[in-house]
Amino acid sequence: MDVMPYAGWTPGEWMFYGGFICFGIFAVTMIVVKAVLASRGKKLKKRFDDEYGPAVKQDEFH
Repeated sequence: MDVMPYAGWTPGEWMFYGGFICFGIFAVTMIVVKAVLASRGKKLKKRFDDEYGPAVKQDEFH
């Protein structure tokens, strides 16, 4: 049994599969960051609404 199955890869194979791995890590990180920012944005909007009142739409002044 080969102990190091990836030792025989060429640099091109490392870059090809490494690109998939990096993209996967990036995609998961992007989803987590987007969820955290959306959650904090809702909390911040609620806090501003509590302190300053609900936002007024620009169309109401025209």
